[in-house]
Amino acid sequence: MVSCIILSRYQQGLDPTAQGRQKIAGGPLYPVGDVMPLLKPERIRAWTKGCVQDLQKWSMDLEDVAALLKLALLEGRYLASEWCRQQPNGAWAACDAYLVVERRMNDALGDYFNTEFYLKFAIGKTGQLILVVSSHPSGS
Repeated sequence: MVSCIILSRYQQGLDPTAQGRQKIAGGPLYPVGDVMPLLKPERIRAWTKGCVQDLQKWSMDLEDVAALLKLALLEGRYLASEWCRQQPNGAWAACDAYLVVERRMNDALGDYFNTEFYLKFAIGKTGQLILVVSSHPSGS
């Protein structure tokens, strides 16, 4: 049986039987004005196991994610929109993906470096949460 539970605000066009990535044309799906009020740690959820692991690996908390999402929306580059699944048989979310450059301190070298981050997220069905699918340096 194919699960067709959609937890994102955007709901149209999912083919739960399709193989591979399902891109969504016409994005971004979530206007900046809809996302910005939700950029608070209590409104953000690391939605996938991979996202939780990335946050732990890169020592990031939800405040860091909120700041990165804000930077991505204001200064980053929108890449694409696509359907993402929480786990192999789990719920779906229609997500926007962005690439953003953040200046980060490298404590070992005592200097700042530009770090390119890849972010993928959706607004939840009720419009009250941001579901984060990916948040990690690009190429990681």
